[in-house]
Amino acid sequence: MNAHENVGNMTDDSFINMSLVKEVRDGSDCLIRNMRTFEKGGNFSTTERDAYKLRVSKLDAKLSRFETLQMADADKILPERIEKGRSSTFRRL
Repeated sequence: MNAHENVGNMTDDSFINMSLVKEVRDGSDCLIRNMRTFEKGGNFSTTERDAYKLRVSKLDAKLSRFETLQMADADKILPERIEKGRSSTFRRL
């Protein structure tokens, strides 16, 4: 199952909150900023720090693709929800 199929099969309640996505990105940025190399009294070599930066960059790209798919699916579902909400409102009246 690819990422798009997985997102398409999600229930309404399982869409990821966008503030959580921002927290993940902010946490990754903070981690990279605070990685000190041996030369500066830290615990990482320059090679290790650069490797982590590259990995975070790749994960951020994946997160962006997932976020785009999620937003596209939400855009598809929104008109259905609006119509469903209207019809249930009319039934109550």
